Amino acid sequence: MTTEIVFGHGGTFFAYYLGIAKYMKETLDLSDVVYSGTSAGNLPCILLCAEKNIDKVFRTILGYIAGYAKTKTWEEIIRMTLNDIIREDDIPKLNDKYHCKMTKIG
Repeated sequence: MTTEIVFGHGGTFFAYYLGIAKYMKETLDLSDVVYSGTSAGNLPCILLCAEKNIDKVFRTILGYIAGYAKTKTWEEIIRMTLNDIIREDDIPKLNDKYHCKMTKIG
């Protein structure tokens, strides 16, 4: 049976979500889990699906914040981080385990 885990929105909760993702990765069998996220909740979903080192990603984000906080938006910092860590061979994992859900408005 497949379980779906959803991470909600909340940009300021990104560090909290990464802590949850790290705990899950280290203590749970996530082989039959798929993920969905909203806004900042997408980051832990992507990292769990791609089986990335959560601590390394967190340090990367903090480095970008320290270097670019005055010149880049949060979205740009996350985009730069994901560009650094997501590789071509991660795409099949994301396709299998990451569900991006949208609501049509209008």
